Amino acid sequence: MRIKLNLLIISFAILISICFSFNLEQAKASENLKFVNKYGIEITESDYNRLISLGFEDEQIQNMNAEEYDINKEMYGETINVLKQYVKTTYLYDQTPPIDKSVKDKSVKSSKSMLVEENEPELVDEKVEYLSKEEFEQQLKYDTQNQLGKNKINNSIALSPDEGTDSTSYKIITVKLTKIASKEWKVSTTLEWKKVPATRSKDIISAAIRYPDDFVINHTKRYGSQYYESTGVNAKQQSKTYNELITYGANSGNWLNEGYEGDGLVQNLRNNFYDAGYNYKVTYFKNYMYFYFNLDVKSYSHSNVQVSGSYVHQINTSPFSVSDISLTYGAPSITIGKNDEEKFDTPIYARAYVPY
Repeated sequence: MRIKLNLLIISFAILISICFSFNLEQAKASENLKFVNKYGIEITESDYNRLISLGFEDEQIQNMNAEEYDINKEMYGETINVLKQYVKTTYLYDQTPPIDKSVKDKSVKSSKSMLVEENEPELVDEKVEYLSKEEFEQQLKYDTQNQLGKNKINNSIALSPDEGTDSTSYKIITVKLTKIASKEWKVSTTLEWKKVPATRSKDIISAAIRYPDDFVINHTKRYGSQYYESTGVNAKQQSKTYNELITYGANSGNWLNEGYEGDGLVQNLRNNFYDAGYNYKVTYFKNYMYFYFNLDVKSYSHSNVQVSGSYVHQINTSPFSVSDISLTYGAPSITIGKNDEEKFDTPIYARAYVPY
């Protein structure tokens, strides 16, 4: 009798286990699928909300490949702080007339390798202005309308950089700091060019941590990208567009690996190019990078965790030494070696913090 009772109990336990497993699989299968992204990754509603909590935007989730998805797998953000700075930079160059030339672009792995460049004018002066959102939009609109007038006279449809003796760029720098857990954070820096610069070479996008002795950067959990849009015109004045997303994985050779205070990416900005009968002018850039970092001390004596996101633009195409670049939370946030200082403009920055 006791044996039969034990067998009955075991059979009942097995039945309960099977039913539970079946219901669990059914629940997983019935979870709402939000979309399948560009790289074939199935993003469910809960997965989408999880990635949003980490500070990602819809566009970034749509373009997330398997490597980046795995970096951020099974992680949840608790608190996010975002700060934007609206920056206008005016460059005054010498009055040497531009000379067109065509060369091969060896820095970008793309089928569209033929680019169109201009000679490098000498920078005479520079002015950096941090504007309110309203001031930024008003001045950008005014300059854009003036540029449209120039393009109409020159029979061109693309919004190209200013030409002649001065050039004005409009850019928005955004830093996001996300608290992941009690001892882990994620910082991202985004630079959005609303009006692209005349000179495009190797720029640096980065982030640094305040009180770096208390933290350690996880160099295996980092990622970056450069997105650009371009408009091409052929001899018949027909136009077409071409957009591309260039990515930088955790093991990319473009990372600075700059010690313990921060990290950053060297990104070669896409230049104008020629392809299949069309002259393309790049009209928009969006540069992006992020990394995770962890607390490395038993006791943290500050009430907030603070970061500074920074960006510096190279104003000529001369080579420079990456080993002489350093990152700090304070000003200047990106320090260039003395031999290379004149090759870059003034670094711009934005700062964010979250309560510890």
